[in-house]
Amino acid sequence: MDSRLSTTILDRSLADQVGVSFTGVKVNLTPFYGEVEAEQAVIEELTVSDTPLESELVAVASIPERAKELLRRLHVDPRLIVGLSTIERAGFVPDPSFGALRKADVVFSVWGP
Repeated sequence: MDSRLSTTILDRSLADQVGVSFTGVKVNLTPFYGEVEAEQAVIEELTVSDTPLESELVAVASIPERAKELLRRLHVDPRLIVGLSTIERAGFVPDPSFGALRKADVVFSVWGP
């Protein structure tokens, strides 16, 4: 997870493995490892903490080996960087005090006569 990055990035090798539909749009992103040019795509399903998301918009790029090594040291899949919009869409917020995700508190108010 990169809490500064809103877009989820899939490494090209993972995108080829799971299958994505490219939109034809090129995007420039700045994840933790520097600026990268990516291709916008849609993945049919992406699961975040046991919450499935359908038709998630992602960016497909070649994640450099130095970034993959850092991700491995963090014990996460080096082929995927989950962006904040994906995390929020799944109903979670990053909790930096625990270094994990927590379910977002949703408050509904009903206004009546």
